[in-house]
Amino acid sequence: MDGVQYYSGAINLGGITVNANNFTAVYIGYFVPKISGTYQFCDLFADNRDDFYIGSTSAFPCGNPSDASTPRNAAFTLENPYGSATNGRAVCVNITMAAGYAYPLGNVYGQKGLPAENQFKVSGPGLGTNVTDLTGFISSDSCS
Repeated sequence: MDGVQYYSGAINLGGITVNANNFTAVYIGYFVPKISGTYQFCDLFADNRDDFYIGSTSAFPCGNPSDASTPRNAAFTLENPYGSATNGRAVCVNITMAAGYAYPLGNVYGQKGLPAENQFKVSGPGLGTNVTDLTGFISSDSCS
């Protein structure tokens, strides 16, 4: 026993019921900017770990997000592990993007014990500052 308290219930994670004590959530899709310019992606906090990937050389090849095609050993774009020097402060990356282009993205969030928390925000032209609701900027099935 490692001293972590066990939670006997489950939590809802984006419509999926998971065991709150130990899970990994993998989100994939495309970020489609409406205006060309520099976008800032920030991982603000992760309990326990969050790795964010964007671009066809790290998230997955455009048009083929299956596990078999995901680049192996790809370098994450942002990393925020709990208990590290970065945890508790924003870890950000600025990426220049072209309007209308679909950028593959992946987010891998791992959780052990409670509490479970992951804070992520995006800023950029046509989007605003520190946005958490990316409705209209995320596509799950289009590469073009």
